[in-house]
Amino acid sequence: MASNKTPSPFVLHIRFASREDGGLRAWCDKVPNFLLSHKDPQKVHADIVPALQTILSEMYGLEMRIKRLPEIDEAFDQLPFEAHIFDQETYLGTSISS
Repeated sequence: MASNKTPSPFVLHIRFASREDGGLRAWCDKVPNFLLSHKDPQKVHADIVPALQTILSEMYGLEMRIKRLPEIDEAFDQLPFEAHIFDQETYLGTSISS
């Protein structure tokens, strides 16, 4: 179901958990139906941007661009305390103007 509201740029925190078989699981609480899981962690990472673009484009009825923001994650890693429970990566979502 497409929304009529054009989304402002927004930040998504993708969380990760290891699987018992050595694989990886990824999800985002803000994105319904976004859950990736595979025995090969590299395949999970490779699918994040295309999966988010597809789901969010359908949600908003707009073509979406997703970009990883590693500098945000690096800043969290420099904090003198644990900033989050799960391993996570930060992404920026924006709509693409026609």
